[in-house]
Amino acid sequence: MSSIALLNAVLQSPKVIIAELSADWSEPEMPDFRLDPGPIKSLKIKHAGFYKFAESSAYFLDGDCIHFFLSQQLLAHNQLATGEPVFIVGDFNGWAKSIGDLKWRLETMENPDVGGLQLSVPLADIDFSNGTGFKFVSNEGHWFSIPASATNIYYGEHGHPNYYVDLNRSGRHLLLIETSIAPSLSKDYFLTIASDGSEEHLVSVTLGEFFLNIGSKLSLGAVPLENFTLFRIFAPRASSVTLILLDSFDDWGSVSFHDLTILEGGVWEVVIDENLTGAYYWYRLNGPSKARNLDFDPGVNVLDPYAMACVNRWGPGIVIDKSQYPEPRPFQAPSPNDLIIGEVHVRDLIAKAPIEISDQDRLRFNGLTHWIKSDACYLKEWGVNAVELLPISENDAQDPAEYHWGYMPVNYFSPESSYGSDPFTGKQVEEFKELVDLLHETGLAVILDVVYNHVGQPPHLQSIDKLYYFELKADGTLSNWSGCGNDFRSGTPMAKRLIIESLLHQIEFYGVDGFRFDLAELIGLDTLQEIEAAILAKYPNTILISEPWSFRGHIGLDLKHSHYLSWNDGFRDFMKQYVLGKSDRESLEYFLKGSPEQSGKPWQSINYTESHDDRAWIDDITENADHNGHYPTSLDRRRTHLMVSLLMMSIGTPMLAAGQDFMRSKWGISNTYQRGDLNALDYERQVGYPATHEYFRRWIEFRKSDLASILRLKTFPSKGYFEFVGAETGSGLAALYNAHKSSATIQLFYAVNPMDHFATYSIEDLDLSGEWRQLADSERFELEGVDTAKITLKPPLSLPPVSCALWVSEIK
Repeated sequence: MSSIALLNAVLQSPKVIIAELSADWSEPEMPDFRLDPGPIKSLKIKHAGFYKFAESSAYFLDGDCIHFFLSQQLLAHNQLATGEPVFIVGDFNGWAKSIGDLKWRLETMENPDVGGLQLSVPLADIDFSNGTGFKFVSNEGHWFSIPASATNIYYGEHGHPNYYVDLNRSGRHLLLIETSIAPSLSKDYFLTIASDGSEEHLVSVTLGEFFLNIGSKLSLGAVPLENFTLFRIFAPRASSVTLILLDSFDDWGSVSFHDLTILEGGVWEVVIDENLTGAYYWYRLNGPSKARNLDFDPGVNVLDPYAMACVNRWGPGIVIDKSQYPEPRPFQAPSPNDLIIGEVHVRDLIAKAPIEISDQDRLRFNGLTHWIKSDACYLKEWGVNAVELLPISENDAQDPAEYHWGYMPVNYFSPESSYGSDPFTGKQVEEFKELVDLLHETGLAVILDVVYNHVGQPPHLQSIDKLYYFELKADGTLSNWSGCGNDFRSGTPMAKRLIIESLLHQIEFYGVDGFRFDLAELIGLDTLQEIEAAILAKYPNTILISEPWSFRGHIGLDLKHSHYLSWNDGFRDFMKQYVLGKSDRESLEYFLKGSPEQSGKPWQSINYTESHDDRAWIDDITENADHNGHYPTSLDRRRTHLMVSLLMMSIGTPMLAAGQDFMRSKWGISNTYQRGDLNALDYERQVGYPATHEYFRRWIEFRKSDLASILRLKTFPSKGYFEFVGAETGSGLAALYNAHKSSATIQLFYAVNPMDHFATYSIEDLDLSGEWRQLADSERFELEGVDTAKITLKPPLSLPPVSCALWVSEIK
């Protein structure tokens, strides 16, 4: 067995190491192991057991059978509905073709000591000649995610991860080693296996699940009190932690160094007998440094994850006394079913705003505050009742003038330093508080886009503990499903604390009303549930929104029974095709009804057609070459009018991107995350396309009115609420809302024709009794009703090319 090598060693519990070999160990005598440095000795060595292997690999081999295994932990993580069938699919059975085939259905484990699902198949019955890749999928088409720590991952043709079967490793290649004493978390350890007593292979011992469950309830951060200041940081593997204090950022002669003492649960503390409000501080951490998942460097200054303000992305942190700031002004955000959201970026709003402010203030919170105080502010004219701010926490912009969307955070508590007028004194804290209060005064709820799936540069958390705070592949390198270089390990106790406590800080200190979670799939369902429970327990009206996907997968269906709203990418993609006359009316019925298959409540579907990502709406649908809608055609404009009518007539929560109402173009460029020049709102277009701006504004006004109350539903309506009639040719559709007349005293009738020819609708079978008033067509919207050029609502209904119309009837 001399060819068998030691590949990995994991400290599974304080006194148990799991050793992974390159092939099965079948000798009667176990190999000799040595753990360095001593005096720790191995007391007992045995096979770890098939299920220990199957927990990560999802299979094991025993005799002439292969056993596919889906652990209870993965079942819980994927939140499978009770009793829903799960199937094994792969290269050997046609992948998705085998969904529903009982031959490949997993069954509940009969072993009470091992929870999960299993399917045992004779090896003779499986043809691995086409490959050994496999995956688990539910009967409803939910593909189970694969942990980054799995040792048998490969990536398919489209970049999706799959498991594979290694026929040389059955599960007998994992050995369990019991040690005499528990290794210290703050030291490097290496395991050696001797083959025939001549050749040694050394591997570092990494930490397993028990380490990832370490946590503490002690408060963290820098807390100034009357006569002293308390500093605490969580660093479970550090061997030493030093606090660096500066009275003046420019005077290193004022620096002092203070050693912290470790407390329970990996928390370090030092108390300085002085109120240090306004002082600057960093930490330096030392610890084991030879293992592959460690980044300890005692020469690196580390920004406190709980710093309430910082000078820039490198730090230092600034000690903030929260008691010196006023409480947020009271504000009641709209109910979820009443929301109309506008996605905005601080600098995009004010870069070209028609007000007299300095160039510096066009980069800052106070520039936006100044504009909102003026009479002619776009945010006041637009009509939305909530703004979703692109991330405003400290990001990795390299200098204050650099344009940044904010999706590379380096701290979750501190507002972006370059958005403050004087980051050296933490003015960004005061100025963001003022901005939130002013937005509330204007009638706008404030939703923050937050990024808890990865971090930017420098990755301060990586210097505190790379393994604890980041998802790692089996080889110890950083997982990268975010596409941003790393994936935050959001499921550890202190990572969840960091997320929840930073969210509560934004609510309690700044008064924000909600959050949109970027790439929420990477945060994980279990952590999202804990966030939901913790936040809503204290602040039940908080708005929670998910971007329910990542490069790894999609969890939109899994959030169906939660309180989260979710961005509806299906709605976005469909509408871009529909207004071009390229989609079907059956799908339109589904989206008008609020995407009921993926939403538990109507308001959970965030319906949108443009966001910061990708091209602007007008660039996507323009007739012009190269997706350049900067000079839209008359047909582009008409299709844009159809879009906003469809958006506002769809059950769900409408969201618009800033500038969409005046056909903001990014000149056809798809990815503009570094292009402040293209993203800045050009308000001359608002003047250049005033009718389109007004058309949007009127639809928004209608959506907030009593007439549209039958669109702002809290629960899905009963059968018969909708009646649809398709156009005789093409994909045009007419919809009667509250058709059974049992939900309210209002009925709405909406018709749309995206085709380039007149469309006829046979509406004689609809009950359109009562008096009907036309509110809108594709150019006008009048809440009191249009007076001229009306479209007659009688059979057969006829609509011009690329047009829409809306009527209302008040039930007597």
